[in-house]
Amino acid sequence: MKARGKIISLLTTILCLVPMFVGVLGMGEEASAAIQNIDVTLHKKKMDEFPIGGILNTGEEMNEFKDYEALPDVEFTAYEITNDFYVRLEAELDGKDRDSDDIYEAAVKKVMNSYQAAPGGATQVGQDSTDVNGNVTFSNLPDRDSNGRYHVYLFIEKEVPGLTQFSQPLVMMLPLKGESGNELTHIHLYPKNKVQSDIKKELLDADGTALDNKDLHSYDVGKEIKYKTTFTIPSQIGEIVKDENKLEQTRYSKLVFRDAMDTAGILFKQIDKIVIGGAEVSVSEFTGSPYATTTYTNNAGNYGKDKLAGFEISMNLNAEKSPSTGFDSSKAVAEYLAKYSGKKIEIFYTMAFTEDTPVDKGINNDFSVTLKQVTSSDEEIRKPDDTPKVITGGKKFMKHEDGKPEQGLAGAEFVVIKKAGGKEYYLAPGEGNRNWVEVATGEDYSGARKLVSKSDGSFEITGLEFGDYQLREIKAPDGFQKLDKDVPFTIAEGSYAGPSAEVQKVMNTSRGGFLPSTGGKGIVAFLLIGFALMAFAVVRYRKVHEQTA
Repeated sequence: MKARGKIISLLTTILCLVPMFVGVLGMGEEASAAIQNIDVTLHKKKMDEFPIGGILNTGEEMNEFKDYEALPDVEFTAYEITNDFYVRLEAELDGKDRDSDDIYEAAVKKVMNSYQAAPGGATQVGQDSTDVNGNVTFSNLPDRDSNGRYHVYLFIEKEVPGLTQFSQPLVMMLPLKGESGNELTHIHLYPKNKVQSDIKKELLDADGTALDNKDLHSYDVGKEIKYKTTFTIPSQIGEIVKDENKLEQTRYSKLVFRDAMDTAGILFKQIDKIVIGGAEVSVSEFTGSPYATTTYTNNAGNYGKDKLAGFEISMNLNAEKSPSTGFDSSKAVAEYLAKYSGKKIEIFYTMAFTEDTPVDKGINNDFSVTLKQVTSSDEEIRKPDDTPKVITGGKKFMKHEDGKPEQGLAGAEFVVIKKAGGKEYYLAPGEGNRNWVEVATGEDYSGARKLVSKSDGSFEITGLEFGDYQLREIKAPDGFQKLDKDVPFTIAEGSYAGPSAEVQKVMNTSRGGFLPSTGGKGIVAFLLIGFALMAFAVVRYRKVHEQTA
Protein backbone atom coordinates (compact mmCIF):
# COMPACT_ATOMS: atom_id res chain seq x y z
CA MET A 1 0.00 0.00 0.00
CA LYS A 2 2.88 2.42 0.63
CA ALA A 3 3.98 2.03 -2.98
CA ARG A 4 0.46 2.88 -4.06
CA GLY A 5 0.50 5.83 -1.71
CA LYS A 6 3.50 7.27 -3.48
CA ILE A 7 1.88 6.74 -6.88
CA ILE A 8 -1.25 8.54 -5.79
CA SER A 9 0.83 11.38 -4.37
CA LEU A 10 2.48 11.79 -7.74
CA LEU A 11 -0.87 11.97 -9.45
CA THR A 12 -2.64 14.16 -7.01
CA THR A 13 -0.26 16.97 -6.23
CA ILE A 14 0.49 18.84 -9.42
CA LEU A 15 -1.14 16.66 -12.06
CA CYS A 16 -3.22 19.57 -13.25
CA LEU A 17 -0.56 22.23 -12.87
CA VAL A 18 2.27 23.46 -15.07
CA PRO A 19 3.62 20.15 -16.43
CA MET A 20 5.80 19.39 -13.44
CA PHE A 21 6.73 16.26 -11.61
CA VAL A 22 6.39 15.81 -7.86
CA GLY A 23 9.45 15.27 -5.77
CA VAL A 24 9.35 13.13 -2.68
CA LEU A 25 5.69 13.11 -1.68
CA GLY A 26 3.71 10.52 0.17
CA MET A 27 0.27 9.52 1.41
CA GLY A 28 0.47 7.60 4.60
CA GLU A 29 -1.44 4.38 5.08
CA GLU A 30 -2.15 5.08 8.67
CA ALA A 31 -3.77 8.32 9.63
CA SER A 32 -3.57 10.08 12.92
CA ALA A 33 -6.87 10.97 14.43
CA ALA A 34 -5.73 14.52 15.15
CA ILE A 35 -6.95 17.09 12.65
CA GLN A 36 -4.31 19.55 11.55
CA ASN A 37 -4.92 22.73 9.56
CA ILE A 38 -2.86 23.49 6.47
CA ASP A 39 -2.38 26.50 4.21
CA VAL A 40 -2.33 26.33 0.41
CA THR A 41 -0.86 29.15 -1.71
CA LEU A 42 -1.53 29.27 -5.43
CA HIS A 43 0.96 31.20 -7.57
CA LYS A 44 -0.28 32.58 -10.88
CA LYS A 45 2.42 33.43 -13.43
CA LYS A 46 2.27 34.50 -17.05
CA MET A 47 3.79 32.05 -19.51
CA ASP A 48 3.74 31.72 -23.28
CA GLU A 49 4.90 28.13 -22.99
CA PHE A 50 5.82 25.77 -20.19
CA PRO A 51 9.43 25.18 -19.16
CA ILE A 52 11.19 22.63 -21.33
CA GLY A 53 11.09 19.15 -19.78
CA GLY A 54 8.97 20.25 -16.85
CA ILE A 55 10.09 21.44 -13.43
CA LEU A 56 10.30 19.16 -10.40
CA ASN A 57 7.66 20.41 -7.96
CA THR A 58 8.52 20.22 -4.28
CA GLY A 59 5.28 21.61 -2.90
CA GLU A 60 7.34 24.48 -1.57
CA GLU A 61 8.16 27.89 -3.06
CA MET A 62 10.21 27.54 -6.23
CA ASN A 63 12.80 29.96 -7.53
CA GLU A 64 12.30 28.59 -11.05
CA PHE A 65 9.22 30.79 -11.38
CA LYS A 66 10.48 33.99 -9.80
CA ASP A 67 11.27 35.67 -13.14
CA TYR A 68 7.81 35.13 -14.62
CA GLU A 69 5.38 38.03 -14.50
CA ALA A 70 2.61 37.71 -11.92
CA LEU A 71 -1.09 37.53 -12.77
CA PRO A 72 -3.05 39.60 -10.24
CA ASP A 73 -6.82 39.68 -9.70
CA VAL A 74 -7.43 36.07 -10.73
CA GLU A 75 -10.24 34.65 -8.62
CA PHE A 76 -10.07 31.14 -7.15
CA THR A 77 -12.67 29.19 -5.19
CA ALA A 78 -11.63 26.29 -2.94
CA TYR A 79 -13.90 23.27 -2.34
CA GLU A 80 -13.66 20.18 -0.14
CA ILE A 81 -14.75 17.22 -2.33
CA THR A 82 -13.54 14.19 -0.36
CA ASN A 83 -16.74 12.08 -0.28
CA ASP A 84 -17.72 12.79 -3.88
CA PHE A 85 -14.22 12.10 -5.18
CA TYR A 86 -13.89 8.71 -3.47
CA VAL A 87 -17.38 7.64 -4.58
CA ARG A 88 -16.31 8.25 -8.18
CA LEU A 89 -12.99 6.52 -7.65
CA GLU A 90 -14.75 3.45 -6.24
CA ALA A 91 -17.10 3.39 -9.22
CA GLU A 92 -14.14 3.60 -11.60
CA LEU A 93 -12.42 0.69 -9.84
CA ASP A 94 -15.53 -1.49 -9.70
CA GLY A 95 -14.81 -4.90 -11.23
CA LYS A 96 -11.09 -4.13 -11.73
CA ASP A 97 -7.98 -5.46 -10.06
CA ARG A 98 -7.59 -3.04 -7.18
CA ASP A 99 -4.22 -4.51 -6.24
CA SER A 100 -2.69 -3.42 -9.54
CA ASP A 101 -0.85 -0.13 -9.13
CA ASP A 102 -1.19 0.60 -12.86
CA ILE A 103 -4.96 0.10 -12.79
CA TYR A 104 -5.30 2.17 -9.61
CA GLU A 105 -3.15 4.94 -11.09
CA ALA A 106 -5.18 4.99 -14.30
CA ALA A 107 -8.42 5.18 -12.33
CA VAL A 108 -7.20 8.11 -10.24
CA LYS A 109 -6.02 9.96 -13.36
CA LYS A 110 -9.34 9.46 -15.06
CA VAL A 111 -11.35 10.73 -12.09
CA MET A 112 -9.09 13.73 -11.61
CA ASN A 113 -8.98 14.70 -15.27
CA SER A 114 -12.72 14.52 -15.74
CA TYR A 115 -13.81 15.72 -12.32
CA GLN A 116 -16.72 18.13 -12.14
CA ALA A 117 -18.43 18.55 -8.82
CA ALA A 118 -21.92 17.07 -8.59
CA PRO A 119 -24.72 19.03 -6.86
CA GLY A 120 -24.04 18.73 -3.16
CA GLY A 121 -20.72 17.02 -3.80
CA ALA A 122 -18.53 20.05 -3.10
CA THR A 123 -18.42 22.25 -0.03
CA GLN A 124 -16.98 25.71 -0.55
CA VAL A 125 -14.23 26.44 1.95
CA GLY A 126 -12.86 29.70 0.57
CA GLN A 127 -12.82 32.24 -2.23
CA ASP A 128 -10.22 34.91 -2.95
CA SER A 129 -8.21 36.59 -5.72
CA THR A 130 -4.50 36.75 -6.40
CA ASP A 131 -2.64 39.80 -5.14
CA VAL A 132 -0.21 42.03 -7.06
CA ASN A 133 2.37 39.24 -6.82
CA GLY A 134 -0.03 36.71 -8.33
CA ASN A 135 -0.48 34.83 -5.06
CA VAL A 136 -3.58 33.75 -3.16
CA THR A 137 -3.56 31.73 0.08
CA PHE A 138 -6.33 29.56 1.51
CA SER A 139 -5.62 29.21 5.22
CA ASN A 140 -6.68 26.77 7.92
CA LEU A 141 -7.91 23.98 5.66
CA PRO A 142 -8.43 20.78 7.73
CA ASP A 143 -6.18 18.01 6.47
CA ARG A 144 -8.68 15.23 7.30
CA ASP A 145 -12.21 14.54 8.49
CA SER A 146 -13.34 13.35 11.91
CA ASN A 147 -12.84 9.73 10.86
CA GLY A 148 -9.20 10.36 10.07
CA ARG A 149 -9.62 10.20 6.29
CA TYR A 150 -7.46 12.73 4.47
CA HIS A 151 -9.30 15.41 2.55
CA VAL A 152 -9.38 16.02 -1.19
CA TYR A 153 -9.60 19.66 -2.30
CA LEU A 154 -10.63 21.25 -5.58
CA PHE A 155 -9.49 24.70 -6.72
CA ILE A 156 -11.46 26.35 -9.50
CA GLU A 157 -10.20 29.41 -11.31
CA LYS A 158 -12.66 31.95 -12.66
CA GLU A 159 -12.20 32.31 -16.39
CA VAL A 160 -10.01 35.24 -17.36
CA PRO A 161 -10.02 36.58 -20.96
CA GLY A 162 -6.72 35.92 -22.68
CA LEU A 163 -5.66 33.00 -20.48
CA THR A 164 -5.56 29.42 -21.69
CA GLN A 165 -7.36 27.54 -18.90
CA PHE A 166 -6.14 24.15 -17.72
CA SER A 167 -8.16 21.33 -19.25
CA GLN A 168 -8.33 19.36 -16.00
CA PRO A 169 -9.62 20.57 -12.63
CA LEU A 170 -6.99 21.39 -10.02
CA VAL A 171 -7.46 18.55 -7.53
CA MET A 172 -5.22 18.07 -4.46
CA MET A 173 -5.21 14.93 -2.28
CA LEU A 174 -3.62 15.01 1.14
CA PRO A 175 -1.22 14.39 2.80
CA LEU A 176 1.71 15.78 0.83
CA LYS A 177 5.36 15.46 1.78
CA GLY A 178 8.19 17.68 0.71
CA GLU A 179 11.67 16.68 -0.40
CA SER A 180 12.76 16.50 3.23
CA GLY A 181 10.21 13.76 3.87
CA ASN A 182 8.14 15.87 6.25
CA GLU A 183 4.46 16.53 5.77
CA LEU A 184 3.85 19.98 4.36
CA THR A 185 1.62 22.29 6.34
CA HIS A 186 2.02 25.15 3.87
CA ILE A 187 1.72 23.90 0.30
CA HIS A 188 2.71 26.02 -2.72
CA LEU A 189 1.15 25.16 -6.06
CA TYR A 190 1.81 26.68 -9.49
CA PRO A 191 -1.30 26.33 -11.66
CA LYS A 192 -0.92 25.92 -15.37
CA ASN A 193 -0.95 29.42 -16.88
CA LYS A 194 -0.51 29.80 -20.62
CA VAL A 195 -1.25 33.32 -21.75
CA GLN A 196 -2.80 33.82 -25.18
CA SER A 197 -1.53 37.14 -26.49
CA ASP A 198 -4.42 39.30 -27.58
CA ILE A 199 -4.50 40.74 -31.08
CA LYS A 200 -6.78 43.48 -32.31
CA LYS A 201 -7.28 45.49 -35.49
CA GLU A 202 -8.98 48.90 -35.47
CA LEU A 203 -9.88 51.63 -37.93
CA LEU A 204 -9.35 55.17 -36.66
CA ASP A 205 -11.05 58.43 -37.54
CA ALA A 206 -9.17 61.67 -38.19
CA ASP A 207 -8.92 62.30 -34.44
CA GLY A 208 -7.52 58.85 -33.69
CA THR A 209 -10.75 57.48 -32.20
CA ALA A 210 -11.52 53.83 -32.95
CA LEU A 211 -14.48 53.22 -35.26
CA ASP A 212 -16.95 50.38 -34.93
CA ASN A 213 -15.50 47.26 -36.57
CA LYS A 214 -18.96 46.02 -37.47
CA ASP A 215 -19.74 49.00 -39.69
CA LEU A 216 -18.74 49.50 -43.33
CA HIS A 217 -16.63 52.66 -43.59
CA SER A 218 -16.46 54.63 -46.86
CA TYR A 219 -13.67 56.86 -48.16
CA ASP A 220 -12.91 59.18 -51.06
CA VAL A 221 -10.08 58.15 -53.36
CA GLY A 222 -6.89 59.61 -51.90
CA LYS A 223 -8.28 60.12 -48.40
CA GLU A 224 -6.09 58.60 -45.69
CA ILE A 225 -7.34 55.34 -44.15
CA LYS A 226 -5.87 55.06 -40.64
CA TYR A 227 -5.34 51.66 -39.00
CA LYS A 228 -4.06 50.51 -35.60
CA THR A 229 -3.10 46.96 -34.68
CA THR A 230 -2.49 45.83 -31.10
CA PHE A 231 -0.64 42.73 -29.95
CA THR A 232 0.89 41.64 -26.64
CA ILE A 233 4.54 40.75 -27.09
CA PRO A 234 5.21 37.28 -25.61
CA SER A 235 6.43 37.45 -22.02
CA GLN A 236 9.19 34.93 -22.77
CA ILE A 237 10.40 36.64 -25.94
CA GLY A 238 13.86 37.24 -24.46
CA GLU A 239 14.33 33.79 -22.96
CA ILE A 240 17.36 31.62 -23.77
CA VAL A 241 16.80 27.86 -23.50
CA LYS A 242 19.09 24.82 -23.62
CA ASP A 243 18.58 21.61 -25.54
CA GLU A 244 19.41 18.11 -24.35
CA ASN A 245 23.07 18.78 -25.15
CA LYS A 246 23.10 22.01 -23.14
CA LEU A 247 23.42 24.09 -26.31
CA GLU A 248 21.71 27.47 -26.12
CA GLN A 249 18.98 28.84 -28.39
CA THR A 250 16.60 31.74 -28.24
CA ARG A 251 13.19 30.39 -27.21
CA TYR A 252 11.55 32.20 -30.14
CA SER A 253 12.92 31.63 -33.62
CA LYS A 254 10.28 33.69 -35.40
CA LEU A 255 8.18 36.78 -34.73
CA VAL A 256 6.64 38.33 -37.84
CA PHE A 257 4.06 41.11 -38.13
CA ARG A 258 2.31 40.91 -41.49
CA ASP A 259 -0.35 43.18 -43.00
CA ALA A 260 -2.00 43.16 -46.43
CA MET A 261 -5.17 44.48 -48.01
CA ASP A 262 -7.26 41.69 -49.52
CA THR A 263 -7.88 43.65 -52.73
CA ALA A 264 -5.45 45.15 -55.25
CA GLY A 265 -5.40 48.78 -56.36
CA ILE A 266 -4.70 50.35 -52.95
CA LEU A 267 -1.70 52.44 -51.89
CA PHE A 268 0.31 51.78 -48.72
CA LYS A 269 1.46 55.17 -47.47
CA GLN A 270 3.53 54.65 -44.32
CA ILE A 271 3.88 53.33 -40.78
CA ASP A 272 3.03 56.44 -38.79
CA LYS A 273 4.29 55.34 -35.40
CA ILE A 274 4.91 52.37 -33.10
CA VAL A 275 3.94 52.48 -29.43
CA ILE A 276 5.06 49.80 -26.94
CA GLY A 277 3.87 49.78 -23.36
CA GLY A 278 2.39 53.23 -23.84
CA ALA A 279 5.65 54.82 -25.01
CA GLU A 280 6.45 55.70 -28.62
CA VAL A 281 9.54 53.98 -30.03
CA SER A 282 11.63 54.73 -33.09
CA VAL A 283 10.03 53.19 -36.19
CA SER A 284 13.35 53.01 -38.01
CA GLU A 285 15.06 51.32 -35.06
CA PHE A 286 12.34 48.73 -34.42
CA THR A 287 11.77 47.86 -38.09
CA GLY A 288 15.37 48.15 -39.30
CA SER A 289 18.71 46.40 -39.03
CA PRO A 290 19.96 44.68 -36.95
CA TYR A 291 16.71 43.88 -35.15
CA ALA A 292 14.30 43.40 -38.05
CA THR A 293 13.91 43.11 -41.80
CA THR A 294 10.95 45.09 -43.13
CA THR A 295 9.38 45.17 -46.58
CA TYR A 296 6.62 47.41 -47.90
CA THR A 297 4.31 46.58 -50.79
CA ASN A 298 2.56 49.11 -53.04
CA ASN A 299 4.09 52.10 -51.35
CA ALA A 300 5.01 55.32 -53.19
CA GLY A 301 7.51 54.61 -55.94
CA ASN A 302 6.75 50.90 -55.81
CA TYR A 303 3.07 50.90 -56.80
CA GLY A 304 1.49 48.25 -58.99
CA LYS A 305 -2.24 48.10 -59.60
CA ASP A 306 -2.26 44.30 -59.31
CA LYS A 307 -0.38 44.11 -55.99
CA LEU A 308 -1.74 43.96 -52.44
CA ALA A 309 -0.69 46.92 -50.30
CA GLY A 310 0.86 46.21 -46.91
CA PHE A 311 4.02 45.51 -44.94
CA GLU A 312 5.97 42.75 -43.23
CA ILE A 313 8.14 43.28 -40.15
CA SER A 314 10.22 40.16 -39.52
CA MET A 315 12.25 40.26 -36.31
CA ASN A 316 15.70 38.78 -36.98
CA LEU A 317 15.32 35.74 -34.71
CA ASN A 318 16.49 32.27 -35.73
CA ALA A 319 16.86 28.71 -34.43
CA GLU A 320 20.67 28.56 -34.56
CA LYS A 321 22.41 27.02 -31.56
CA SER A 322 25.43 28.18 -29.62
CA PRO A 323 28.22 28.66 -30.31
CA SER A 324 27.56 30.29 -33.68
CA THR A 325 27.25 33.69 -35.32
CA GLY A 326 23.61 32.95 -36.04
CA PHE A 327 22.88 32.33 -32.36
CA ASP A 328 24.72 35.49 -31.35
CA SER A 329 22.60 37.49 -33.79
CA SER A 330 19.34 35.94 -32.58
CA LYS A 331 20.36 36.45 -28.95
CA ALA A 332 20.98 40.17 -29.57
CA VAL A 333 17.48 40.53 -31.03
CA ALA A 334 15.95 38.57 -28.13
CA GLU A 335 17.74 40.79 -25.63
CA TYR A 336 16.47 43.88 -27.47
CA LEU A 337 12.89 42.55 -27.40
CA ALA A 338 13.15 41.40 -23.77
CA LYS A 339 12.57 44.95 -22.51
CA TYR A 340 9.19 44.86 -24.26
CA SER A 341 8.14 41.40 -23.00
CA GLY A 342 4.53 41.19 -21.92
CA LYS A 343 3.82 44.71 -23.19
CA LYS A 344 1.33 45.78 -25.83
CA ILE A 345 2.71 46.89 -29.16
CA GLU A 346 0.54 49.25 -31.21
CA ILE A 347 1.38 49.79 -34.88
CA PHE A 348 -0.25 52.82 -36.53
CA TYR A 349 -0.22 52.95 -40.34
CA THR A 350 -2.00 54.51 -43.32
CA MET A 351 -3.52 53.25 -46.59
CA ALA A 352 -5.36 55.13 -49.37
CA PHE A 353 -7.68 54.24 -52.23
CA THR A 354 -6.51 54.93 -55.80
CA GLU A 355 -8.16 55.21 -59.21
CA ASP A 356 -7.60 51.42 -59.48
CA THR A 357 -9.58 50.58 -56.35
CA PRO A 358 -12.74 48.59 -57.17
CA VAL A 359 -15.91 50.60 -56.57
CA ASP A 360 -18.67 49.25 -54.33
CA LYS A 361 -16.58 46.42 -52.90
CA GLY A 362 -16.09 45.93 -49.16
CA ILE A 363 -12.34 45.60 -48.61
CA ASN A 364 -10.63 43.93 -45.67
CA ASN A 365 -7.22 44.57 -44.21
CA ASP A 366 -5.65 41.31 -43.06
CA PHE A 367 -3.22 41.47 -40.14
CA SER A 368 -1.46 38.51 -38.57
CA VAL A 369 1.36 37.68 -36.19
CA THR A 370 3.42 34.56 -36.83
CA LEU A 371 5.27 32.99 -33.89
CA LYS A 372 7.55 29.99 -33.68
CA GLN A 373 9.32 28.54 -30.67
CA VAL A 374 12.29 26.19 -30.89
CA THR A 375 10.41 23.80 -28.60
CA SER A 376 7.74 23.25 -31.26
CA SER A 377 7.81 22.18 -34.90
CA ASP A 378 4.69 24.19 -35.70
CA GLU A 379 4.28 27.87 -36.41
CA GLU A 380 1.50 29.71 -34.66
CA ILE A 381 -0.40 32.31 -36.69
CA ARG A 382 -2.68 34.65 -34.78
CA LYS A 383 -5.27 36.92 -36.35
CA PRO A 384 -7.89 39.34 -34.99
CA ASP A 385 -11.38 37.97 -34.47
CA ASP A 386 -12.92 40.71 -36.59
CA THR A 387 -11.57 43.44 -38.83
CA PRO A 388 -13.24 46.58 -40.19
CA LYS A 389 -14.17 46.82 -43.86
CA VAL A 390 -13.64 49.88 -46.04
CA ILE A 391 -15.23 50.86 -49.34
CA THR A 392 -15.49 53.62 -51.93
CA GLY A 393 -18.69 54.40 -53.81
CA GLY A 394 -19.99 55.79 -57.05
CA LYS A 395 -23.05 56.56 -59.18
CA LYS A 396 -24.02 56.17 -62.86
CA PHE A 397 -26.21 58.59 -64.82
CA MET A 398 -27.84 59.00 -68.25
CA LYS A 399 -28.61 62.31 -69.95
CA HIS A 400 -31.71 62.04 -72.13
CA GLU A 401 -34.29 64.11 -73.93
CA ASP A 402 -37.44 64.97 -72.02
CA GLY A 403 -40.15 62.47 -72.89
CA LYS A 404 -37.67 60.17 -74.64
CA PRO A 405 -35.85 58.26 -71.85
CA GLU A 406 -33.88 56.14 -74.29
CA GLN A 407 -32.66 59.07 -76.36
CA GLY A 408 -29.22 59.85 -74.99
CA LEU A 409 -27.78 63.34 -75.26
CA ALA A 410 -24.07 64.01 -75.67
CA GLY A 411 -22.08 67.03 -74.58
CA ALA A 412 -23.82 67.98 -71.33
CA GLU A 413 -21.36 69.17 -68.68
CA PHE A 414 -21.87 68.82 -64.93
CA VAL A 415 -19.96 69.53 -61.75
CA VAL A 416 -20.45 67.63 -58.48
CA ILE A 417 -21.52 69.65 -55.46
CA LYS A 418 -21.59 68.67 -51.80
CA LYS A 419 -22.80 70.72 -48.88
CA ALA A 420 -21.21 70.86 -45.44
CA GLY A 421 -21.47 73.35 -42.62
CA GLY A 422 -23.85 75.58 -44.55
CA LYS A 423 -21.39 75.92 -47.45
CA GLU A 424 -21.14 74.45 -50.93
CA TYR A 425 -18.07 72.75 -52.35
CA TYR A 426 -17.34 71.56 -55.87
CA LEU A 427 -15.24 68.55 -56.81
CA ALA A 428 -11.91 69.61 -58.28
CA PRO A 429 -9.83 67.60 -60.77
CA GLY A 430 -6.84 65.55 -59.67
CA GLU A 431 -5.50 62.07 -60.35
CA GLY A 432 -5.56 59.82 -57.30
CA ASN A 433 -7.54 62.16 -55.06
CA ARG A 434 -10.90 63.81 -54.58
CA ASN A 435 -10.38 67.44 -53.59
CA TRP A 436 -13.23 69.75 -52.65
CA VAL A 437 -13.14 73.53 -53.22
CA GLU A 438 -15.56 76.03 -51.72
CA VAL A 439 -17.95 77.58 -54.25
CA ALA A 440 -17.25 81.31 -54.56
CA THR A 441 -19.74 84.07 -55.33
CA GLY A 442 -20.16 84.25 -59.11
CA GLU A 443 -18.30 80.95 -59.50
CA ASP A 444 -17.58 79.99 -63.12
CA TYR A 445 -16.40 76.46 -62.23
CA SER A 446 -13.37 76.74 -64.47
CA GLY A 447 -11.39 74.83 -61.84
CA ALA A 448 -13.95 72.07 -61.33
CA ARG A 449 -13.87 68.44 -62.43
CA LYS A 450 -16.28 68.18 -65.41
CA LEU A 451 -18.55 65.21 -65.98
CA VAL A 452 -19.42 65.13 -69.70
CA SER A 453 -22.16 62.91 -71.13
CA LYS A 454 -21.15 60.55 -73.95
CA SER A 455 -22.96 59.92 -77.23
CA ASP A 456 -25.34 57.52 -75.50
CA GLY A 457 -25.93 60.05 -72.71
CA SER A 458 -23.99 58.09 -70.08
CA PHE A 459 -21.61 59.55 -67.49
CA GLU A 460 -20.57 58.59 -63.96
CA ILE A 461 -18.68 59.55 -60.82
CA THR A 462 -16.59 57.12 -58.74
CA GLY A 463 -14.25 57.18 -55.78
CA LEU A 464 -16.50 59.09 -53.37
CA GLU A 465 -17.46 58.29 -49.79
CA PHE A 466 -21.10 57.59 -48.99
CA GLY A 467 -23.35 60.63 -48.71
CA ASP A 468 -25.68 63.08 -50.47
CA TYR A 469 -24.49 65.13 -53.44
CA GLN A 470 -25.86 67.28 -56.27
CA LEU A 471 -25.19 67.51 -60.00
CA ARG A 472 -25.01 71.09 -61.27
CA GLU A 473 -25.30 71.47 -65.05
CA ILE A 474 -22.97 74.16 -66.40
CA LYS A 475 -23.46 73.42 -70.12
CA ALA A 476 -26.48 71.88 -71.82
CA PRO A 477 -26.34 69.78 -74.98
CA ASP A 478 -26.65 71.81 -78.18
CA GLY A 479 -30.26 72.77 -78.81
CA PHE A 480 -31.39 72.03 -75.26
CA GLN A 481 -32.16 74.16 -72.25
CA LYS A 482 -29.71 74.13 -69.33
CA LEU A 483 -31.19 72.84 -66.07
CA ASP A 484 -31.99 75.63 -63.66
CA LYS A 485 -31.97 73.32 -60.59
CA ASP A 486 -29.42 70.92 -59.16
CA VAL A 487 -30.03 67.18 -59.47
CA PRO A 488 -29.68 65.47 -56.05
CA PHE A 489 -28.18 61.98 -55.83
CA THR A 490 -26.99 59.64 -53.10
CA ILE A 491 -23.94 57.41 -52.98
CA ALA A 492 -24.41 54.36 -50.76
CA GLU A 493 -23.48 50.70 -50.66
CA GLY A 494 -24.62 49.15 -53.94
CA SER A 495 -25.45 52.44 -55.65
CA TYR A 496 -22.82 51.87 -58.34
CA ALA A 497 -22.34 48.16 -58.92
CA GLY A 498 -24.66 46.30 -56.58
CA PRO A 499 -27.66 44.23 -57.67
CA SER A 500 -29.94 47.12 -56.71
CA ALA A 501 -27.86 49.77 -58.49
CA GLU A 502 -29.89 51.99 -60.83
CA VAL A 503 -28.74 54.42 -63.49
CA GLN A 504 -30.13 57.81 -62.52
CA LYS A 505 -31.85 59.59 -65.45
CA VAL A 506 -31.24 63.31 -66.02
CA MET A 507 -33.51 64.91 -68.64
CA ASN A 508 -33.15 68.04 -70.74
CA THR A 509 -35.87 69.96 -72.58
CA SER A 510 -35.32 71.02 -76.20
CA ARG A 511 -35.24 74.72 -77.02
CA GLY A 512 -37.62 73.98 -79.90
CA GLY A 513 -37.07 74.07 -83.73
CA PHE A 514 -37.25 77.03 -86.27
CA LEU A 515 -39.31 76.75 -89.56
CA PRO A 516 -38.52 78.81 -92.76
CA SER A 517 -40.80 81.91 -93.39
CA THR A 518 -43.38 81.82 -96.34
CA GLY A 519 -44.41 85.52 -96.56
CA GLY A 520 -45.12 88.70 -94.62
CA LYS A 521 -44.65 92.45 -94.68
CA GLY A 522 -40.96 92.28 -94.10
CA ILE A 523 -40.28 90.51 -97.37
CA VAL A 524 -41.85 93.28 -99.56
CA ALA A 525 -39.09 95.73 -98.68
CA PHE A 526 -36.43 93.20 -99.64
CA LEU A 527 -38.20 92.58 -102.97
CA LEU A 528 -38.45 96.34 -103.80
CA ILE A 529 -34.77 96.83 -103.03
CA GLY A 530 -33.93 93.89 -105.24
CA PHE A 531 -36.01 95.21 -108.15
CA ALA A 532 -34.44 98.70 -107.82
CA LEU A 533 -30.94 97.28 -107.94
CA MET A 534 -31.80 95.22 -110.98
CA ALA A 535 -33.34 98.23 -112.77
CA PHE A 536 -30.27 100.35 -112.01
CA ALA A 537 -28.04 97.66 -113.40
CA VAL A 538 -30.07 97.46 -116.65
CA VAL A 539 -30.04 101.26 -117.18
CA ARG A 540 -26.33 101.45 -116.48
CA TYR A 541 -25.65 98.65 -118.91
CA ARG A 542 -27.56 100.39 -121.76
CA LYS A 543 -25.70 103.69 -121.25
CA VAL A 544 -22.36 102.03 -121.37
CA HIS A 545 -23.40 100.12 -124.47
CA GLU A 546 -24.64 103.29 -126.32
CA GLN A 547 -21.39 105.15 -125.58
CA THR A 548 -19.30 102.40 -127.09
CA ALA A 549 -21.53 101.91 -130.15
